[in-house]
Amino acid sequence: MLARRYNELKAQNKAFEVVFVSSDHDQNSFSEYYASMPWLCIPFEGKLTSVMLFSLNCVVVLTDRARKATLSQAFGVSGIPTLILVDRTGKILDRNGRQKVFDPVFAHQLAFKVDPEVRGLTLESVIDLISTDLSLNSESTKAGYTTLVKVINNILQNPGDPKYLSLRKGNATVQSKLGNRNFIKILKIAGFTETPDAYKCSDDPDTAKLKEVRDVLSSLLLSMA
Repeated sequence: MLARRYNELKAQNKAFEVVFVSSDHDQNSFSEYYASMPWLCIPFEGKLTSVMLFSLNCVVVLTDRARKATLSQAFGVSGIPTLILVDRTGKILDRNGRQKVFDPVFAHQLAFKVDPEVRGLTLESVIDLISTDLSLNSESTKAGYTTLVKVINNILQNPGDPKYLSLRKGNATVQSKLGNRNFIKILKIAGFTETPDAYKCSDDPDTAKLKEVRDVLSSLLLSMA
């Protein structure tokens, strides 16, 4: 059940990680048990108390193998299995996380993972890149912005409809209107992720971010009219 929830949240591009620490007595037992788990682990090294650390914002805590033996004491683990929620600094948020991670409110509050291509970029900085891109003229720029606004409006006006949550890379409109990579960066800033075949928005998107991007682009289009 936890593995299914983990995969669901990963599919939504949520920024978190789970780190498994084993209580098995030998390497073979550890390997067999861990084989069915989709998350990270601290490599087996002696007998440890079983504890799962649900780490937010993609920060994995306690990666130093020499510290593994102190986990049970450090986190006050009294039984197994245990799921402990920690933030990016290692601060304990909840010692009884097994119920928490299934709470829709908690899942909604998780931040989205930032795509490496746009890490450190802002919407304004990408717009500046577009304005100085010699491969784009005013018409192609307007066409790109118009398409992006339409894509975002479709998501906001049809919440949860899978028809509007995915843009196939082979789609003629995507290729002709959003062919410039900077337009794709705007999609990613708005919350889309890239797969080999498509650009996908989470089924639980950050609507505030979508509205922010749409409103900025809409204002730009008005100024370009």
